[in-house]
Amino acid sequence: MDFTGRDKDNIVEITEQSNGEKKVHTYKCLNVLEFDSARKMMSVIVQDNITKKIEVLTKGADSFVEEKLTEHERKTKDLNVCKEHILRFAETGLRTLMLAKREVPQEVYDEWALRRTAAEQSEEDRQEKIDAVNSEMERDLVLVGSTAIEDRLQENVAEVIKFMRVAGIKVWVLTGDKKETAENIGVSCGLLDAEQVKFELVATDVEELKKEMKTVKDDLDLKPADCSHKLALVVAGDTLTIIQDNEEFKANFSKICDQMDVVMACRVSPK
Repeated sequence: MDFTGRDKDNIVEITEQSNGEKKVHTYKCLNVLEFDSARKMMSVIVQDNITKKIEVLTKGADSFVEEKLTEHERKTKDLNVCKEHILRFAETGLRTLMLAKREVPQEVYDEWALRRTAAEQSEEDRQEKIDAVNSEMERDLVLVGSTAIEDRLQENVAEVIKFMRVAGIKVWVLTGDKKETAENIGVSCGLLDAEQVKFELVATDVEELKKEMKTVKDDLDLKPADCSHKLALVVAGDTLTIIQDNEEFKANFSKICDQMDVVMACRVSPK
């Protein structure tokens, strides 16, 4: 199926080739729920011009979209297969997205649309209200599949980063990518290499993070004073969330980062 285009009335045209015949499907784009770095997904709400069926079509970071799937979908074999594909894609440096959808009854959409309009017209906490209304549509989703694309670096990126590292400049990177994708891109742009001593902080709960931090600190304490190896740290976004809410963790994290030549934070938002 090919996306043909969208006209001034927000009518989207999709062309399907089947058995040598071309079939055209048209949909009215009712709403666009724009991407934001907090929920890490975006959606469109469309209505089939013939059947009048309304659907929410969502794409986003796999871990965030997975949370929005129905309980049944989260237990299916299809989800596990999809996650395996995403992991394999990410390990080769491809940027991945999970796709999902949801059919919405007309009366449910009509009631939601009124509240969405009211949120857009609000003079106080407008964006927060819009986000809250949008989140109501991005739930109880059914898995569609995944995508993977190559996001090529601009010319000379690797050379510039190598020059910075040779000059003794420490480099910290914040990315919304999965850990596997980020590490692969880090290697391709010369940020990470096999000669580095690499540490990880990827815990998702307090007790696990205590153990990880202790392991990293102990390893750093045992490092010879004349050690010539560069040090790199990979930290996950969920782990940073735990760290920022704990003063002791923040202090220890700062000390650890001070000793690193490279710090790469994955699955993070600007916040």
